[in-house]
Amino acid sequence: MPAIDGMDEDHWYSLVSSVSAGTCTLMLGPGAVTGTLDGERMPVHVALATYMKQRLLADPDDPLRSRHETLDPYKPSSVAQVVLRQCDPAQVKRWVEGFSEVFDVDDAVFADLAALPFALVINTSPVSVVFELFRRTNSATTSFFYDRTGRQPAMLPELSDRSPVVYHLYGSLENPRSMILSDSDRLDFIVKVARSSPALPLNLTSALQDPDRSFLFLGFDLTDWHFRVLLHILAENAPRNYTSFAAELETAPIDAETRDFYRSSHKVHFFAGDIAAFASELRRRVTTGVGDGDGDGDVDRPRREALVAPEAPVVFICHASEDADEARRIAEGLRAAGIQTWVDKENLRGGVRWSDMIDRTIRDEVDYVVVLQSPAMKAKDEGYVNREIDAALERQRDFRYPRVFLIPAVIDDPQNRLDIPRLVDLQWVDVSPAAGLSSLVRAIRLDLDHQQRAAS
Repeated sequence: MPAIDGMDEDHWYSLVSSVSAGTCTLMLGPGAVTGTLDGERMPVHVALATYMKQRLLADPDDPLRSRHETLDPYKPSSVAQVVLRQCDPAQVKRWVEGFSEVFDVDDAVFADLAALPFALVINTSPVSVVFELFRRTNSATTSFFYDRTGRQPAMLPELSDRSPVVYHLYGSLENPRSMILSDSDRLDFIVKVARSSPALPLNLTSALQDPDRSFLFLGFDLTDWHFRVLLHILAENAPRNYTSFAAELETAPIDAETRDFYRSSHKVHFFAGDIAAFASELRRRVTTGVGDGDGDGDVDRPRREALVAPEAPVVFICHASEDADEARRIAEGLRAAGIQTWVDKENLRGGVRWSDMIDRTIRDEVDYVVVLQSPAMKAKDEGYVNREIDAALERQRDFRYPRVFLIPAVIDDPQNRLDIPRLVDLQWVDVSPAAGLSSLVRAIRLDLDHQQRAAS
């Protein structure tokens, strides 16, 4: 086994358990991506700064050439500050694209990481190579980025290790002005995220703040105060139930005070060693399904109930009492996708008048009503569930197309759809166990995006 300092069998067991259960978020810093530029191996952010310095020095008649010669690529943000002051976004994009053509990436580590069941990968590297490497392993991988200059999607697609999301936290070349390269950019980014202007996607926020999820930090300078502030904002200082893990950089040794900060605030355990060797060993252990690598037994699975952000939309699940188990399944799936739910038996308090509470909830307190259509629901010629449907249809009248409030859902055979005027005219979704909840989550996400476009 490769020597990974700081990882005993208990720590491996904890990390493998979290990764195997799909409750670990992979956080990739710029130091996680290495490669060669002009025959020299270096981290991607240092290589990009080196390339940009070369471009600055390309003009022999530049009166600032002598100043550019003193730039230190091992202080990438300082190089970026000069570049951004001297060049416009289109030129920066051209330079980054040119850099990507000549930088030879060490991709072995990503073959191992991409083979692991990470549903969410947060990338802060300044190029798109991380997404390309993950997509090479899993073609269903999708990519999104934080655009501090414009509108954000209200939600990401459903987070699943079958179709992982690589989220470029520090922007993308799709909009060069979104990229976080200099210290000024980083300060602006922190302010915008803290003010939710624009806000991060709701289910991304939910995942980052979930105390039952852990982080694996690779390639970050954990001594950097920018990173401390960023982590505090992203995770909202939420207490962690499970240990997170962080690789120490050789170039940025961590002192006792910094260790204590991360341990007490975020339950982070540190290890040291080659990232490629670590990723290979982690893949081996997850593949064998054991924490100690001895091929004996299964790892424990952390509890998967997700924390949902307070600002997440609320869905009222209207169902026949006979379909309570299906309602519970759908509620759990929506919460895992970062969406709050309202289910009568879970949300009604003792002593509250049923009719008053339900009417007020549908009218004033929820963002969507999902009607679960089934043989049991179809047989309800009489029952309070019909009043719930009527109340939801009445509120749907307040919304102008293409906005939606009431979403009909089928949990088995579409032949069991309800033949109710106005309800039959609404687009229905399949939420049967075989189909899953992707169509329902997509319908909600599209409506939230429409709301954002209308408000901007």
